[in-house]
Amino acid sequence: MAKTREYNAKSLYFSKRITTAMDGIFDYPLTVVEAPMGYGKTTAVREYLNKTDAHVLWQMVYDNSPIGFWLRFSHLFAKLSEDSSQSLLQLGLPSDSVLMQEALKIIEGTELPAQTVLVIDDYHLIESTEVNRFIELLAINEITNLHIVLTARFTELQSREELALKGYLHHITKETFEFAPKEIAEYYKACGISLKDIDADKLYSLTEGWITALYLFMLEFIAEGSYTPEKNIYKLIEKAIYTPLYEEIKDFLLTRCIFDSFTLEQAVHMWGKENTGELLSEITNKNAFVKYDSRTKSFYAHNIFTGFLKEALARKDIRYRQDLYQKAARWRLQTGDYFAARRCYYECGDFDSILSALEDDRLNFSHEKEDYLKKYIDECPKEVKARHPYALLKYALYLFAHNEKTLFAKACEEFSSVLAETFYVAWYL
Repeated sequence: MAKTREYNAKSLYFSKRITTAMDGIFDYPLTVVEAPMGYGKTTAVREYLNKTDAHVLWQMVYDNSPIGFWLRFSHLFAKLSEDSSQSLLQLGLPSDSVLMQEALKIIEGTELPAQTVLVIDDYHLIESTEVNRFIELLAINEITNLHIVLTARFTELQSREELALKGYLHHITKETFEFAPKEIAEYYKACGISLKDIDADKLYSLTEGWITALYLFMLEFIAEGSYTPEKNIYKLIEKAIYTPLYEEIKDFLLTRCIFDSFTLEQAVHMWGKENTGELLSEITNKNAFVKYDSRTKSFYAHNIFTGFLKEALARKDIRYRQDLYQKAARWRLQTGDYFAARRCYYECGDFDSILSALEDDRLNFSHEKEDYLKKYIDECPKEVKARHPYALLKYALYLFAHNEKTLFAKACEEFSSVLAETFYVAWYL
């Protein structure tokens, strides 16, 4: 493997196979881009659309809250029509065929620019039957000018095969993104490294064309003049990306790894210092793992880099971790995302705040999953529950709405016990 004089590790390379696959976005009402973590599917979609005249509506999925998804989905349409956006918000996530038809009419009645592309990134996080059904409904109705793109590690669309057979769905799979040996050589060449055929073949056998691993091997080669196949990916990240950074940058990166993406305002909140903007410029200009998307005004870190940072955070002192999750929870509360706030409070073992967030939240009994609440209430200490009878009442109503009869009866009994004890103490005081 021979060095050339200048390197540009940020160079992007897309094979003809990838470009041809992306061309199909405008030939179908729905495109599903499905590949595991680190195959460059989001980057490929974003860069391809940036080179077109398409009007792009880009939605990131952050968690499996259908309510949160619908809020962000509705807000997207404010860029086209405030009336449509407000109508979708008021309608709420459609849970039956009647409401879905109403939502469909709203979107059909919105004047869409030619070649409007709605991208829903990390769609696999939603795990919602209602959302799946609605996306399928949009596809089969072939709304004028609207093309939908789902990027996901996996999808659970019930009618995917039928949609494909009927010509509604364009499916782009992992194989599209895998680099063959010749493509690996072209990619490295674009970054300033000349590969012999034998080296390209060896890299292919090690990575199976996985772009993330190829990128990490390249960074190590630029730094060391050779690559060491026996190292795992996180060790490569630590050596090539993380260790060379100065300590303040490392600490700053740890504050954002709780979020899959983040805005400048989030970064300021989590870091709490005046040099947030400077540090963001530093990591986006010198680290290809963190990029800024001007369309969404958000910073995105590669999934594998976020995973590494989370491992690094797990090795930190428990008080350090608790402080970060407390800050993240407060941010979620400010934005009205009580579901995510409770999860952050759970990570730092703050059950008082979990129940306080439950008391303040206007729960949607139809859509939000109760599994997390079950876990929180089950693990919550009795003395904490005693301080939050209203939270227990809301939990009981929540179980009733989900027809959890046994758990509902247990929750009612617990609520009554706490209430009786509260009145007993108050009486004697």
